[in-house]
Amino acid sequence: MLTIALAGDVMLGRGVNQALSYMKPEEPWGDTLGLLAAADIRIINLECALSSHRRPWSRSYKVFHFRADPEAVRVLQAARIDLCSLANNHTLDFEEQGLLDTIHHLDAAGIRHAGAGRDLKEAAQPAIVEAGQGVLSKVALVAFTDNEPEFAAGSARPGTNYLPVALDSGTLARAGAAIAAAREKGADVVVFSNHWGPNMVQRPPKEFREFARAVLDLGADVSPEVSWTGVPSRAKSLALIVDDPDAPDPAAPKKTVTHWLLYNMPTKTTTLPEGVSTDELPAGTLQGINEGQRTGYSGPCPPVGQHRYFFKLYALDAKLPDMKQPTKAALEKAIKGHVIARAELIGLYQKQR
Repeated sequence: MLTIALAGDVMLGRGVNQALSYMKPEEPWGDTLGLLAAADIRIINLECALSSHRRPWSRSYKVFHFRADPEAVRVLQAARIDLCSLANNHTLDFEEQGLLDTIHHLDAAGIRHAGAGRDLKEAAQPAIVEAGQGVLSKVALVAFTDNEPEFAAGSARPGTNYLPVALDSGTLARAGAAIAAAREKGADVVVFSNHWGPNMVQRPPKEFREFARAVLDLGADVSPEVSWTGVPSRAKSLALIVDDPDAPDPAAPKKTVTHWLLYNMPTKTTTLPEGVSTDELPAGTLQGINEGQRTGYSGPCPPVGQHRYFFKLYALDAKLPDMKQPTKAALEKAIKGHVIARAELIGLYQKQR
């Protein structure tokens, strides 16, 4: 199971910067350091410039300007930060030079970053790292902000990856393209970081929630429609197992990846519609956990070659007990001796390069 630690805003400027002159780099993290160390990947939103440049932004009104000395990057190294979003309202607090310095110091420290860059093309690029237990997973960070439009990067201007909160096709197309670009680079997991909205509010407004839902749908795993007929009349329940036996490379497969587990489906069920959600599953249907250690459908993302995806439907002579989100091995063990009919569909998928 892959564990990602999301640490939110990290501000090392002002009084923190002063305190760092006599503190150890790991001290600002307090008792969170152990939690961060236990994770496979650590992601933050860096809300200050790492720079010796001391002239603050003055081209538009700002109340706060956050800057830390370059040595403050050691605080990030002490927590083993892997990915850093720079898409926020403080990245250019000390002008473009402050941003360029920040990029330089993060690069020198080996910390990947997204959401700001030397130009818009760079600002829009995902940052990708590999981590995990056993089989490695690629995790991509895609970062946007709707704050400080004056900070927006241009074709030849350093700045942030600015994106307003809106539901028009152009805005969603940019978000979708960013997610797709991360997937095309082989990302198994895409983290969409959006530094958005006003301060001092308790809940996001309706349009923000709608935007978040729309962005999630752009990168969500959408299950295909699956239909069948001919369930035996004496069947008491149905089970579905979807897996990929060709991981990671069909030419040299090493493991079978679980994509979807359903059981105790009613025998009258004949179709699972495309993109079926947990709430839309047939009444009484229970789920197991996929390769990502979560319930629901996990879409294909093969690292190399064309993979086969087996949709295996079982008609059982019994209704199974609630196994509390079983693994595939546990579900296969439970259905053993109860299968009275079986159907199989094979789908093929290969990522476009």
